[in-house]
Amino acid sequence: MSEWIITADSDARALAVGSGNVSSMLYMFHAPANVYWYRSGKYVTSTYYSSEYPEWVEQFNSDSLPVYIEASRRWESRVPASYHHLARADHAAFEGDKVHTTFPHRYEEELADAIAENPRAALARWFSWTPSLDEATLMLARSGIEAMALGQRDATDCLSIVLSMVDSNSHYYGPLSMETFDTLMRLDKALGEFLEFLDQTLGRDMPMSWRSHPTMASLRYRNTGSNWAYPGAESETSK
Repeated sequence: MSEWIITADSDARALAVGSGNVSSMLYMFHAPANVYWYRSGKYVTSTYYSSEYPEWVEQFNSDSLPVYIEASRRWESRVPASYHHLARADHAAFEGDKVHTTFPHRYEEELADAIAENPRAALARWFSWTPSLDEATLMLARSGIEAMALGQRDATDCLSIVLSMVDSNSHYYGPLSMETFDTLMRLDKALGEFLEFLDQTLGRDMPMSWRSHPTMASLRYRNTGSNWAYPGAESETSK
């Protein structure tokens, strides 16, 4: 779609931001666009799109992103107790690293070895596992809308946002885990705030399309290292 829009309208502008590695590229392909994704402690792009970063991206990486990264050091669940029954109990032997399977998740505890080797790289990697990354990506999108005046000119613009943490945590902890439920609730709140920003900035009649990844199926699985298996699959029926 982005390639078609830019071909049809020479004044069009396109922006894609993503939490997952190179995820935003999938929505721009060959389009001459601003394309950024998170990697190793900052939002980056490819020289295919640009050999340098605009000021608003540089400023976000230096000023705003570190706040989100620091806040992610301790991941506490925000799921109200009255909703706990909608997820699996906050412990399953097959979750994550098979050791740190319950809230709160602490950076200093779970990545102790990596911290000893390179604390900066370890924190950047830790951040990429937490719901805070999607929140930062949505804030980057806000910055891009304001800096590029997207949707505020007499032209058709294209904005793509890829939010990956529900997918990532569904794989790492399981789709019915409390971690995935917490990630989903945080994303719901962050999306609500972002949509309110769009309403206030661009009006309520902007066309949107949504796409979700199918990893939220009601399956309980574990990563065995070589393949995916259901815990207790030999004696239990998957529900």
